[in-house]
Amino acid sequence: MQCIKHMLYIKVINQSKIEDYFYMVFSFDSSRSIDHRSLILLKQSAAEIIKKSGPRDYIAIYNFDNSVKLLNNFTTRKDRLIEKIT
Repeated sequence: MQCIKHMLYIKVINQSKIEDYFYMVFSFDSSRSIDHRSLILLKQSAAEIIKKSGPRDYIAIYNFDNSVKLLNNFTTRKDRLIEKIT
């Protein structure tokens, strides 16, 4: 997977080979240091990356404000991951 960052968005190109595996962690800051609109855009970008992840890409999701919370441990279940961030 390759991410190409532009000014307002990240384009994800699926380059996973079937024999590759990959671990990725999303960590969302839900404290007041980030505005609500930005958090929504970040979550939408994360959902797009998750949708384009390969079958052997393991992803975990954390949320933090005053403490760190594991929302979903490493999994390849895209539906479950997207459900946790939307």
